Amino acid sequence: SRLMNKGKTKLVSGLQARVNLKHEKDLIEFYLGIGLFGWLVPESEETARIGIIAYDNIKEHFRVLLKRFERVKVIEYQAGLVPIYNPRLNTQEGNILLLGDAATHVKATSFGGVIYGLMGAEELTKAISEKKDYAKLWKKRFGRELWLSSYIRRVLDKFSLKDYEQLIDLLNKSKAKEILESHDRDFPSKFLFKLALKEPRLLLFARKLI
Repeated sequence: SRLMNKGKTKLVSGLQARVNLKHEKDLIEFYLGIGLFGWLVPESEETARIGIIAYDNIKEHFRVLLKRFERVKVIEYQAGLVPIYNPRLNTQEGNILLLGDAATHVKATSFGGVIYGLMGAEELTKAISEKKDYAKLWKKRFGRELWLSSYIRRVLDKFSLKDYEQLIDLLNKSKAKEILESHDRDFPSKFLFKLALKEPRLLLFARKLI
């Protein structure tokens, strides 16, 4: 398809299991150093979702993560592929328009895409009803955010556990924490500059790409 002819879209794999596990129901946990990252999201005090996302060897990464928990009974497995934003992808060809995962409208930092998918749907509706250029509309609204998340992901992919510990320590500083708590993480362009001004040492991580 001509919609897919501008650069190869990169995919990551996600594997998750719903399990019987006693856990504090309001506490979400993330695990670094396994795949890209892993998570535990409680559904109740006795049921949770444990998952991992990785570029490859997803089953092995998941097996390592699951070893962290004792006496876990798997209820069901869930798996899927998640695209990483491809700025060269043509999202419109005649009356064919791509949206959501098909358009790679996914944050490369956390691999979430619900918010951008909803915003993309609004811009697609506007493009059709007002006969405007769909690609220009969504790129103006959140294209910069997708690009920034891709840049951050490239940096994070170079991180060691020590780097993550340093990053968490810096972000826990009162001034940086205040900025993160008062801004929407789906729009990094609105707070990254402020964050760098408050905590200039964060800029040192950009050297990972040099």
